[in-house]
This record gives sequence, C-alpha cells and structure tokens, in this order.
Amino acid sequence: GARRISGSVLILASLCAVICRTEGAMLDWSAIYLRDSAGVPQEASAFGYTLFVIAMAVSRLMGDRVTEKVGPTVGLLSGVAMIIASLCVMVFFPVPAAVFASLFVMGLGIANLAPILISAASRDKKMESVKAITAVTTVGYGGLLAGPALIGAVSSAVSLEGAFLGIVCLLTASLFAVRRHEKVFA
Repeated sequence: GARRISGSVLILASLCAVICRTEGAMLDWSAIYLRDSAGVPQEASAFGYTLFVIAMAVSRLMGDRVTEKVGPTVGLLSGVAMIIASLCVMVFFPVPAAVFASLFVMGLGIANLAPILISAASRDKKMESVKAITAVTTVGYGGLLAGPALIGAVSSAVSLEGAFLGIVCLLTASLFAVRRHEKVFA
C-alpha cells in the first residue's frame, strides 16, 4: 500500500543510517578518543572534531561537482573507503597527528554521502519522491541520534577502539551493498 517502502529506498535508508551513525560517533566520541587513546590534552581534544567539521564543509562545497564528474556510485564507494581507512588509522595508530589527519580525511569522505543517498531516493521509481526522501532522512537521522549511544554501549562492553572497528564492519558491509545495488544510485 501507500505506506510500503520500496526495496531500493530501504537500502538507501540503511546506508544513510550507517553513514549518519558514523558522523554521530565522531561528534560525541572523537574528543574522548583523542584524550584517552591518543594522549591529547583535554583542552586540545575538541580540535579533532573541528577538523572533521571543517573538512565536511570544504567537501560539501565541492560535492555536487565531484559527484557529477565521478558519478554517485564512485562517490559513495570512495567516500566510504576514506572513512574506513581513517577509522583504521585512528585505531591502529593512536598518535595525535594520525588521529587529527584521520578525522580531517574522514570529514572529506563522509560529507557528501548522505546527499548522494537522499538524491538517489528522490529518483526512486516505486515511491513518491517526498516519501522516499523522508524515509531515507528519517532513518539516517535515527542513526545520527542512536550512533553515539550505541558507541557508548559497545565501548563500555569492549573498548572505544572496538566500537570504532564495529563501525568499520558496518561500513565494509555498506561497500558491498553499494556494489551489489549500483542501479539504486544511478
């Protein structure tokens, strides 16, 4: 019926939730990670998130042109790959310079992913564009809001590094989903 979500919109919404969960994790946990794992003094630990946000702003300004040039699938794959690489560097090389650089690169990679997914939802053939966009953004923001709490729960049970590696697993699954369902983004 009218309330049914198409399969492609469900894929887009799931990917958006993972991307937004990652963004939320950096919002709430990057400063703590810098302080506790990379040895950055408390007063300088928020600088990492500042770099992340600056990189996102720069990337968003160029995002449409880059996506037009490389296409949405390559944009998604490269952005997710940048996030995975950044998180791995953060976890396996927890020194201030590496973590700061990783947060900047992650901001560059993550900035245009939700816009690509939302744009793809607007072109879905089986749902009205407004309903498709609403579904993707609602699930995405759910990921943004739930992400920090989930990271907190996993980091309490395992470690913050383990929580970040859990995100890497979700992002890796997202890479396969993008490759498997490329037509959804075109």
